[in-house]
Amino acid sequence: MGTTSNPTYNNLNNEDSIKAYKYYGGTGTGKVGPIGQAPSYYGRNIASAYSGTEHDGIGRWIYRDDVPYILTTYAEVQFCLAEAYWKVGRKTDAFEAFKKGVDADLKTTARYIYPGKEGSPTGGDKITKELFNTLGVQYVNGPFVGGLSELTLSHIMMQKWVALYPWGAAEAWVDMRKYHYDIDYTGEYPSNGNGWIQALLEQKWDTDPNKVYKGLYLSPAQVENRKGRYDIRNDGSPSYRLRPRYNSEYMWNLPALESLKPIAGTADNYHTSIPWFAYPGDMPK
Repeated sequence: MGTTSNPTYNNLNNEDSIKAYKYYGGTGTGKVGPIGQAPSYYGRNIASAYSGTEHDGIGRWIYRDDVPYILTTYAEVQFCLAEAYWKVGRKTDAFEAFKKGVDADLKTTARYIYPGKEGSPTGGDKITKELFNTLGVQYVNGPFVGGLSELTLSHIMMQKWVALYPWGAAEAWVDMRKYHYDIDYTGEYPSNGNGWIQALLEQKWDTDPNKVYKGLYLSPAQVENRKGRYDIRNDGSPSYRLRPRYNSEYMWNLPALESLKPIAGTADNYHTSIPWFAYPGDMPK
């Protein structure tokens, strides 16, 4: 939805024109660099502006000024069902829920499309709802959804990531932690010496059939077989939690923070404490 291609908003209902758009990454590749410039969520470029003949109008898609806030979606529910069905061996039901999830997410996406004015660089989306829906039907009926020969957990979770990330990144992060960022470990859950050491973190390769998030390599690695590592206070672990604000529990509920398990809330590495939903059984004492 966000691209610096077609700055004058021409041919918004032309399939070939839309497919020629180029998209660039954000923090992983750099917003400005040799591969191009990534637009902001709101508008055209890094810093959104409303002035002169070229401006961002009221923004675009779910980031425009007057759009309703999304709390949850039917698509998210279907992906949760697909994941649960797949884990208990009900693969046919999982596949049906998966297809419903993708279809519902595309329809949710289309609902909020706000096409820009043809020939006018004044904000909005660079595609019409009509064309997006047409391309959506093609995708659902194509080889990556309806035409899949063998559904995997990776298919489900990758599509769920796509559906959640624009508005539900916190929920997407729950899933990533639930699958431990595809860290390469043995046993029930990763730990120091079993998936990472203080200076090195091991992740599954994309060729590993058990890898859930294909193409994901935690920063600063970002590519396959380039190893990552974290601040010495992490003791080698990626982050699993956000710390409370300095002026919250740290000021008025310190005893409760100190009693948290498996890592106390006052510890330097509390943010690496694996939460309850990421453990296979009871929380360690």
